[in-house]
Amino acid sequence: MSFFVLLMCLLFVILSGSALAEDSDICMSCHGIKGQSMSFRNNEQISVFVSSPDLLKSVHKTLSCTACHADISMDSHPGRKFESKQDFQKKASGSCRICHTDDSLKTRPHHAFVVGKAVAATCIECHGAHKVQKVSALRASLPGNDYCLFCHRVKISKTHESGEVLSLQIDPAGLKASVHHRHACSDCHTEFSRDEHPVKAFSTGREHGIVLSGICKSCHADKAALVKGSVHYNLSFQIADILIRRGNLNAPVCTDCHGFHTVGPKESYETISGVPCRKCHEAIFTIYGKSMHGIARARGEHKAPLCSSCHFAHEVGFTAMTDKMKASCLGCHKEAEDAHKKWLPNAELHLSMIACAACHAPAAGKGIYLQIIDRITGEQIREEKILELLGTDSAALAERLNAHGEGIDSGELSFILKQLNKKGAAVNVTFIGKIDVNRYSDAHQLSLRKSAVRECENCHSKDSKFFKKVTFAVIKADGSSASFSAQPDTIGSLGSARTTGSFYVIGGTRITIFDWLGLLMVFGGMLFPITHITLRMVTARLRKPVKIHAHGAGIIYLHPLPVRIWHWSNTIVFLVLIFTAIQLRYYDIASITQFKSSVTLHNIFGIIMTAGFVLWLCYYVFTGKIKLYIPLLHPKAFILGSIAQARYYGYGIFKGEPNPHHASPEHKFNPLQQMAYFFVMFLLFPVQIITGILLMDVKRFSAIIGMLGGLTIVDIIHVIVSFAFIAFLFVHVYLTTLGATTLQHIKAMFTGYETEE
Repeated sequence: MSFFVLLMCLLFVILSGSALAEDSDICMSCHGIKGQSMSFRNNEQISVFVSSPDLLKSVHKTLSCTACHADISMDSHPGRKFESKQDFQKKASGSCRICHTDDSLKTRPHHAFVVGKAVAATCIECHGAHKVQKVSALRASLPGNDYCLFCHRVKISKTHESGEVLSLQIDPAGLKASVHHRHACSDCHTEFSRDEHPVKAFSTGREHGIVLSGICKSCHADKAALVKGSVHYNLSFQIADILIRRGNLNAPVCTDCHGFHTVGPKESYETISGVPCRKCHEAIFTIYGKSMHGIARARGEHKAPLCSSCHFAHEVGFTAMTDKMKASCLGCHKEAEDAHKKWLPNAELHLSMIACAACHAPAAGKGIYLQIIDRITGEQIREEKILELLGTDSAALAERLNAHGEGIDSGELSFILKQLNKKGAAVNVTFIGKIDVNRYSDAHQLSLRKSAVRECENCHSKDSKFFKKVTFAVIKADGSSASFSAQPDTIGSLGSARTTGSFYVIGGTRITIFDWLGLLMVFGGMLFPITHITLRMVTARLRKPVKIHAHGAGIIYLHPLPVRIWHWSNTIVFLVLIFTAIQLRYYDIASITQFKSSVTLHNIFGIIMTAGFVLWLCYYVFTGKIKLYIPLLHPKAFILGSIAQARYYGYGIFKGEPNPHHASPEHKFNPLQQMAYFFVMFLLFPVQIITGILLMDVKRFSAIIGMLGGLTIVDIIHVIVSFAFIAFLFVHVYLTTLGATTLQHIKAMFTGYETEE
């Protein structure tokens, strides 16, 4: 009986196999021929060739074709038409559910992800169509990353707790083109292997990206260190941690710029299309695209800078109110400093105080940014140090700086400066101002060199629009800046001279009160000769004829040739200096020549005046005639002589009395002249020369200027002395007319000989 049952079972299998084989043979009579294909309505095509060896290796080898293709009828086959290849595969995969129900699939974690999803990989994409094998058996034979890509090459996804859908599909071609193509998947995804495939859960896709970016530093520790000091890091989060520092989840991490599995080579990010920055900074990139750099890039000039050329790739930092941008510009334009020196006076000072974009982005708005710096090191004092010295916090400082919403005035800035210097035992701080664009985006609209601002008058004018906006900038620990509006009078006012004296623009931030003081001095110099000559005219009838002295009149050689040459050359130099000085200080009122031309002439003739003074001093010292200018060698005689000479100018000259002083080579000047020339030659001249030299090269002499109180103070001294010279000039010229004849003394300065009175 047992033998009979076994025989019947064997016969059933043989007969069944024979029937199946007969069924399959009918299908294979067509599908076993290569070159057969099926077309879809969207014009896609798919091969319908089926390999017999593949069928024999399939786990479904005991099934007939119609077991899966149950809807196929030989009466109407072929006849079905599908929209697309995907539609066909989806339809074909539905046959799998005849045996593999949704409930059974959900018991397996990886199948549970795709069951019931509208967009998911079909059964055929993972398991194949006719060579169906268990995935575990199939993957075991796959080398390296092919093992992972067997599933991740198809459309699989996962859903975060927030409801966001994350695609887990990886394009093998993209991965192969990546710089990481030689890495194993597990090099980055360290928790995953052939045996372990944990299910990760994240609240959001952003959290997922942050965590994965933390993996990068395992190989790129040097880049991670640079990123740690960048604005992106400080504004967002600590990479590899989910502890968001400032709550700005949009700040970029590694994968935002480089992607996940398609990390390209460095060169791919140096093309305009490959710049990752534009994903977040599209508006700025649009401005950049219209700049000279963007235009050059667009036409294929690969040396033209991109974002990372100036801001760097990983150590991206704040550039506003810093010298970083200037360093970046000079990094490429190495000849720029020398080129500026050829046409721009005080070029180093301009380059240190004016941002490149302020001139090379002519359409941008400009303003003055005041910062607190250490006088000794020149470094900016950051917010934490200011708060420490003032004993306050950021909120209280911000409230104090904007108490009434009207902007900080010079008094408040002065008070802050005093408090900082008072409380900081080893701190000596001051304010320094720089000219920069009003908006950081404006720095990207750089124009061609020929369009850059070259007209000095844009700044060196009292009504310059650049000085209408003044901002006090406090640099924070992360490099960002907190800006507080300041009143325009914080620069260019008497109260600001000691506070913001390090920022001074000749003619632009002039202090008006000193203009009026100078005019008073000049008016006083003019008033003396006007008053004196008026009185002489009124008293002309009362004067007695001048009598010849008993010893008689004679001709004396009073002015040696070197003195006469110096005198007249110095006169010409003085007149040019006065003319150009008026141009420099009042260009908005008197603009006869170009500002730059006035600067050049003023400097040249200033050097000539200095050289002339040195020669004059050497001549009088080495000839021993310097004593002619020293009034205190004989105090008693000097005092009595001064009284007598003053009486003569104030009374005796109107009565026709003789001059109490008789010029001689040994006593050339009367006591009052001695005192005036001593003051002019040994005080005003040296002061004017020294301050002029300091102003001629401010950058070189910045330490000395700082010791003297700042650029404003030095210029005030220079200007006041200039006014004193002009006032003296009126008096000096008038006194030359007080000889026996009007032109007696003037002729003597040409001939050297003078008639003794």
